[in-house]
Amino acid sequence: VGIAGTIAPGDATVARVGGADLRALWVSDARIVGGGDNPRRCRTQVQVQLSGDAGMMLTQPLGNHVVLARGHWAAALQEYHDLFVAP
Repeated sequence: VGIAGTIAPGDATVARVGGADLRALWVSDARIVGGGDNPRRCRTQVQVQLSGDAGMMLTQPLGNHVVLARGHWAAALQEYHDLFVAP
């Protein structure tokens, strides 16, 4: 089951977890600036303006899915990852 939805503009965090052992993290604060309606893409589409560098996400993707959360959580997620997950 896939749910189609509309997400209002505002502050957000975009994150992707992956790698062979699911210990790699890419995370960035963002701003939701719009949506989309391309029938060949996911049912819920969001356009975001990233605060961080999208280079690693685009050149070394960790998977097909990303987590989108309201608010700016990138620093806290990165700190947690660095303290408890990273080798």
